[in-house]
Amino acid sequence: MVSFARSTSPSDDSRVACGERRPAGEGLVTLRARETSATAGLIYLYGLHAPNLVDYSATRISRVGTFAQAVGAVRDRKSTLKSDVIVFTDLPGLFASARNVKFRIQRDGFRIAAESDGRSLLLLPVQFSRCLRPRAARPWVDLSTICRLRGNAVQTLLLFEKRVDVRVRFKFGLLGEARCRQRDARDLATLGLRG
Repeated sequence: MVSFARSTSPSDDSRVACGERRPAGEGLVTLRARETSATAGLIYLYGLHAPNLVDYSATRISRVGTFAQAVGAVRDRKSTLKSDVIVFTDLPGLFASARNVKFRIQRDGFRIAAESDGRSLLLLPVQFSRCLRPRAARPWVDLSTICRLRGNAVQTLLLFEKRVDVRVRFKFGLLGEARCRQRDARDLATLGLRG
């Protein structure tokens, strides 16, 4: 899981001495190192505060209508993102926190397993795409009870009930598998994001 970021430009959020820690909630990154490269110039390494290590299980939902509104809502809720999620569709009902979450990167995708006491939402540190295709990893998995949604503007939000164990592959190719990327582009245009 990603807990560091590299950049060739300084972050406004990290204009502090290298390694200086900030109190919780004050800033999203901490400058961990600076190094000069012969080809790239100055390179900065940042430690991310509270990165999503597949432990973001939302129990509170906020619905917005546009991509810009979603980005603004995420920015406003950066201290509660483990329990809040921004969506573009109605999700009625109550949600339980997921537990025993296991996430593994695999060839062409990942595997996710989790349990809960009811319906749950897991915000995955994976960019949402219509090309992500779940397959049951266990015989008891009922794919009709699992839903992939766009959460927090760009991430994959997995809705499941009681337990889940799926392999998710990124299915994209030139021979008949390109329509999912076209749907991704249409989704973004519908949400007000134009290229």
